[in-house]
Amino acid sequence: MRSIRCITLLLLGALLSLSSVHANETLLKHVLATSQSMSALYMKSLSEGNERYQRDLDRYKSQAESLLKQYVMQDGEQAEELL
Repeated sequence: MRSIRCITLLLLGALLSLSSVHANETLLKHVLATSQSMSALYMKSLSEGNERYQRDLDRYKSQAESLLKQYVMQDGEQAEELL
């Protein structure tokens, strides 16, 4: 039983390490900026148009767009489909 657990943990660790190798940092940053802009939009709505959240929204939207363009310039996987 113990050896099965060790083998399972070893395989799981190998799979996790392989998936992180294939992750594109630019695309991950784009996803983060997109989620932050969605959060700022939600907070702007809750605060009835607070300028702080509008500035955050504008900043994160710009950052997300810039990162997506950078990903396309790097010829990322299926980049053209994301635009």
